[in-house]
Order: sequence, then C-alpha cells, then structure tokens
Amino acid sequence: MAERLEYDREQLAIVENQGRGLGTMGEWKGKDNWYGGKIQQVARVVKTAKSFKFELEKPEIRRSHRFARFLGSRRILQVRVPDNLMYDKVGAEVREFLTSGKFVLCGRVYVPFHAKEGSLYLFETNENIDRQADPAEGDCHRLTLYEFVQWHNPLGLNSKQVSIFSPV
Repeated sequence: MAERLEYDREQLAIVENQGRGLGTMGEWKGKDNWYGGKIQQVARVVKTAKSFKFELEKPEIRRSHRFARFLGSRRILQVRVPDNLMYDKVGAEVREFLTSGKFVLCGRVYVPFHAKEGSLYLFETNENIDRQADPAEGDCHRLTLYEFVQWHNPLGLNSKQVSIFSPV
C-alpha cells in the first residue's frame, strides 16, 4: 500500500516535470520534505531453456539514489544476477544477454547504463515498442540515452573521456 501511494506521488511529479523528485521543494501530496526515487524496482535474471529472462520482484520502498530521484523510480530497473549464473560456465552467456542491447517492459524501452555491486541498472528511454507515448503519463518528458548522459556527466566537460557516441 505504501508503495502505491509513493508511486502516485512520483507519477504526479513526473507529469509536473519541475524536478520535484530531486527534493528541496517542501511538502508534496501529504509528505513533508518529499523527494522521489525511494522505490526499488528489481528484476532477477533467470535461465530459460534457450536463453534468459527477467522476473520482476515486488517493489519495495528502500534507499533513494540520484538517478531515481531525477527520473522517477519506475524509470529505473535494477537487475540482479544470481551468483550461480554469473560465475559458472554460463557467465559469458549472461554477460552477452545483458549487454546485447535494449530491453522492453510493457512497451517501454530500457537500456543499461550502470553496473554496481552485482547489479545492472537500466533506465527507461523515450522509445516505445508496440505502444504510443502518452503525455498524460509524462512520456513526453522521457530522455534519450544521450540526454541522460549529458545530464549526468556532460561529455563536453570531460574532454579526455572517450565517448560512446562517437568513434575513437
């Protein structure tokens, strides 16, 4: 129940598009000093007969981080890989699966952007598969991968950094 109320607050902040999820804007929908990004959306990698798939776990209110506060919790997916898949003979296959490109969840396209402590983090881009963007859901405020990188770590300010968007 608490997760649902928090999702509703975050969704209203996403649609408002004023950066409220980052905090410092005071009260929001019944919460003093509210900030977003507190809901952990976790998927676990599971081996299937031919490949791998994600199984979504129940969302939980846990820690917040800058990316989820900026984008909204529902736009960040944490993917965990069980040790038995990462370190045995199928480890290379799992890594190939996780780095093979984009992932689709309910018609929304997610791309990997960060790995830390045995988890891979995906964020929801502005792309859709078999669905139409819905401004009422805040879809018009979604970012491309390039825009997300520019927000987090502008390539122009890191002249010695290799860009994934241009040839080396």
